[in-house]
Amino acid sequence: MSDQTGSRRHVRLPRASLPAVLACLTLGGGGATAAAQQAATGAVAGEPRDGLQGTPPAQPPVQGVSLPQVVVVGKRDQAETNFKADRSETATRGGIALVDVPASVTVVTSKVLETQQATSVDDALHNVSSVVLRESAQGLAGFQVRGFSQTSALLNGTTSPFAAQFDVYGIERVEVLKGPQTILSGAESLGGAVNVVSKKPQAEPVRDVVLQVGSRARRTVAADVAGAVSPGSPLSYRVIGSWSQAGNNEAGFDGLMHRALMPQLRWKDARTDVVVGASVDRQHVSPGRYTFALAGIQPAPAMRLGNESDGFDLRSKRLFYSLEQTLAPWATLVSRMQRSLDILDKHLYAAQFPTSTTSFGMVPTNDVTDSRTLSGDHYLRFAFGTGPLGHRLSVGWNHTRQALSRRYYAGALQMVDAYAGAPYPFPPLTHDTLIATDDLSSTQRALFAQDLIELGDFNVLLAVRDNRYEAGAFTNTTIGATVRTTTQPARVMRRTTPSTGVVYKLRPEVSLYAAYTQGFLPQFTSSRNCNGDPGFSPMETKNKELGMKWEPAERRLAVTASMFQLDQSNRLEFVASGSCFRERDAARVRGVEIDVQGEPVTGWRLIFNVAHTRLTDQEKPDAVNAAQPKNAMSLWTTYDLRAPLEGWGLGAGLSAHSRTLSSFVPTATPIPGSAVVDVSLFRTEGRWSVTMGVKNLFDRRLYGYATTPLYVPIEPGRTVMFTLRTSLR
Repeated sequence: MSDQTGSRRHVRLPRASLPAVLACLTLGGGGATAAAQQAATGAVAGEPRDGLQGTPPAQPPVQGVSLPQVVVVGKRDQAETNFKADRSETATRGGIALVDVPASVTVVTSKVLETQQATSVDDALHNVSSVVLRESAQGLAGFQVRGFSQTSALLNGTTSPFAAQFDVYGIERVEVLKGPQTILSGAESLGGAVNVVSKKPQAEPVRDVVLQVGSRARRTVAADVAGAVSPGSPLSYRVIGSWSQAGNNEAGFDGLMHRALMPQLRWKDARTDVVVGASVDRQHVSPGRYTFALAGIQPAPAMRLGNESDGFDLRSKRLFYSLEQTLAPWATLVSRMQRSLDILDKHLYAAQFPTSTTSFGMVPTNDVTDSRTLSGDHYLRFAFGTGPLGHRLSVGWNHTRQALSRRYYAGALQMVDAYAGAPYPFPPLTHDTLIATDDLSSTQRALFAQDLIELGDFNVLLAVRDNRYEAGAFTNTTIGATVRTTTQPARVMRRTTPSTGVVYKLRPEVSLYAAYTQGFLPQFTSSRNCNGDPGFSPMETKNKELGMKWEPAERRLAVTASMFQLDQSNRLEFVASGSCFRERDAARVRGVEIDVQGEPVTGWRLIFNVAHTRLTDQEKPDAVNAAQPKNAMSLWTTYDLRAPLEGWGLGAGLSAHSRTLSSFVPTATPIPGSAVVDVSLFRTEGRWSVTMGVKNLFDRRLYGYATTPLYVPIEPGRTVMFTLRTSLR
């Protein structure tokens, strides 16, 4: 194997047996060859490393001759300058090229987000096949991958429940891994995983400033400052901050507010790469505009459905580190850990209890959740050969602990005619009267091993994870005339999950792959099992996938095509006759996906996806599903004009999906499909650039995905945004 990663060059040891490799590690690697010593520094003479620049590695010292000091300097990551990224450290924990990974992985780079004038992670996910963004009347927007909303949310490869709310100006890339990702994140990954990767410190100077204004009085100022602490120093820093504000949104609520700051330090030399940092984030998200699907889709309500201050207030604080330490030319220690405190304050009204197609009981949601998460991923990665086989073996420990404390506050039901002419005086929701509390926690600990084996034109990935999942004691306290507390005991389950895949290099630029993965979700409930068992089996998914990847020799374009079948089992269903729940096979998702991204021709960049998905019920062929389009696609492309218009460029995008249903019953109202066009015009002159973008160019009335007829999101109308970027270097 001779696979180059973003931090070092992997060289296969010639015909080394595993005992010989372990003996070498015990002896400290004193017998390494000159070529292996070069590999330890990550480069060979005359060949730069991906993402690094520096002098060639030193040869063994010669008596009486002083050698220059090796200086390793971090540069901008590929994702910050291109539409295409070659690698994902998260996908296999091995840093191998995506073309060699037996799975469908889409990386949305920060360069894509920059040209799209994206303002959130949600915007990034529109660029990925088989991903559906689902808004909610009583929570922040969520997403589902391949039909399942139980999707792992990761930040820099470790579990982070609010990763999708991370500041977009601090993002290097958004990685979407299709299919269950139990090996990576354990439980609760039935359809896939979304990993947000933050920008890292670098020695190459960065002095970037962004000024942005747009519709609804949106204003943003962001700054990105990075560089070496001193010339030639292995210590670098990066500080990214942003401030965003907007006026009232289309639904009449107070506009958004977002403040974010992320300082980091990095020590990077030929053997060590360690990043330590912190982030603080505060934001207010207003409820969006919505309507109802009762006796057809109703017009948009004539009034604001709540108090103008309603919404979601999120405060996040994070401390994190990542370490990659070369122990020997063929052994690396990787360790990542994150501690986060997230406080989510939900205060808004949601429509329920319709008395007609126009009148509703507006039910208050008024609670505050403190979420504390500690998560880490630590492993040793070995690169060695056994006979004709090359190995990239990772063995390690993964852990996550989450503790939640939720406080519920009083609020009064409001009976409202949503189409009355005069606005309704919704009282603001306050935290004056506490009515209940919940306390719960969960802990996952797992040992894992995964080996990428190379034999000629074949790469085989074998992985297994032994997972221990503990749901801590759940305590509910109701506060009224008397205080009543109920407690459910802690529960523990063990689960061992395998994963396997094979890649065949049909040609140097074409790979074929097949993969099998599993996912699971614990189901701890006090409800009665119809078969008499004391508990329930975990919900499971099994993913079977075939695909093709094509990357031309120039590696400026990447194409992934896949077809998959994802089966769900052990879903709980209530049986009225026995007042109990049974476990049954449920959803089966079959689909075909195509994802394309890169620069086919110099100056022409694109990211494109299309998916055909069919979701059925294995036991009930007549069952219907909501919020899952059969067909969906998106395209975003930019083109740099030539002389005499050199420096100018155009951008254009099209997103479309077929119709969906508003709920899970056969009589559900259909939600029409949509197609939205975005355009932009940009000018680059030296270190300055300016972009004017228009989203929903034709100002079409578009509806989002709905799972209840009482909440059908209405997408924003035409919006205009101007962005000025400059580099002050």
